[in-house]
Amino acid sequence: MSKNGTFILNVPGKPDGTIDAKERLILHKIGAWLAVNGEAIYATRPWSVYGEGPSTIHPGSFQGKSVKQLSAADIRFTRNKAASVVYAIALGWPREALLIRSLGTDAPTRPGRIRHVELLGEHHTPQWHQSGAGLSVTLPPRFDDDTYALALRVHLT
Repeated sequence: MSKNGTFILNVPGKPDGTIDAKERLILHKIGAWLAVNGEAIYATRPWSVYGEGPSTIHPGSFQGKSVKQLSAADIRFTRNKAASVVYAIALGWPREALLIRSLGTDAPTRPGRIRHVELLGEHHTPQWHQSGAGLSVTLPPRFDDDTYALALRVHLT
């Protein structure tokens, strides 16, 4: 994961060992998201920075509702083993163009030139432009509120 971490999930079971319908629904949604975006998670490595954005979650004990502060402006990064692809995971669906500062040509992360950008799970290439300020990506509108995060596959030169 972006901080080289582990995803821990607590699923409470009933005394008879079955799982409540609410918890099953959550597990199915996580599975559906991973079916589309798992490439950005499985067998990846940390990138130059773990993320960017206005919200930070402090390490240590459970923070309660801190996850509810996260938005599309909060980006987390992973990369493939060869370091030729960076995955930018936006923690929400942006209503306007997404600006990823860490992927700008003037960024301290020094990503280099971007060759191609793809939205995982989509067949259409999003509009994008790299500048010194960052990578600007315009995504199609989403009408459901069920998209908690999206993953971009960013090919570096």
